[in-house]
Amino acid sequence: MSQKYTQTPKIIRENITHLALFRDSGSWDDIHRIVRQYTDDPKKASKIIDKYLRDQNFVVFDFTKATDDPLAIRLGWNIPLKLDE
Repeated sequence: MSQKYTQTPKIIRENITHLALFRDSGSWDDIHRIVRQYTDDPKKASKIIDKYLRDQNFVVFDFTKATDDPLAIRLGWNIPLKLDE
């Protein structure tokens, strides 16, 4: 568990199975820096994720799922997050 994903050693980041982003997870730039590693359109995805985080939701990246699995990126624990809205 870490408060600052980007300051976590790379060896740990490369071996995580899940990443949860909560409100105050950092600036929009921090969110963009994280999201660009896992989405095709990081600018658009960052805006959508930031909106949900501001609404006091949380977003989970599940690296045990295939990238095309609807639950690979989700709102809360079990709602697929649609990044093409």
